[in-house]
Amino acid sequence: MAGRGISGPGVGMVTAGMFLIYVGIRKVTILEGLRSISQGTLPKPQNVPSTTAKTALDALYATGPTDPSAPAAAGAGGSGAGPLPQLVAAAQTFAGDQYSQSRRWQAGYSDCSSFVGKAFKAIGITPPGASITTSYLAWSALRRIDPSQVGAGDLICNTGHIIIATGPGTGIGQENGRLNVQTGSIDNLMGGQPYVCLRYVGTQPASASALAV
Repeated sequence: MAGRGISGPGVGMVTAGMFLIYVGIRKVTILEGLRSISQGTLPKPQNVPSTTAKTALDALYATGPTDPSAPAAAGAGGSGAGPLPQLVAAAQTFAGDQYSQSRRWQAGYSDCSSFVGKAFKAIGITPPGASITTSYLAWSALRRIDPSQVGAGDLICNTGHIIIATGPGTGIGQENGRLNVQTGSIDNLMGGQPYVCLRYVGTQPASASALAV
């Protein structure tokens, strides 16, 4: 919620947890992982079984796998209404962005996580940290929800990719340099990889219709 942050020890635990998830999903040794991070490189995943990645993601949320108090998305399975439809409207204004990590915050460019960050900024919400995927996984303003509750404005995320749900089972996101921004099914946009569903529960924007793009 607003005003609540992560303590110093908590940040350390999250950082350590993210590193373990990193080496677990990419199936590299801890030494190889440390060496890769120190060199600023990311080793290619070695065809890790999806169950391994799912276990790593679930471990991050072991203390609270889902938020039972989170209401099911209005119109689930139908109209696609959701908790933060203005985030979807904002994201659609960046649908023409080209994929770039080096120019991720420049007008006309984004990667998957800065695409989400731009949408949050457009509705007056400051995205977490450097607005990378691990920033969203650790953001205290988000609560994990069950996939059956997903609606417009929820986030679909793992350690390597993030998109915005446009409704139950559908989303929009910046994919890669070949495809750029795409819409479609959540499973296709996430490349068939395990993911968690996250709902923004922080301070709501002043107006659902005010998009300061």
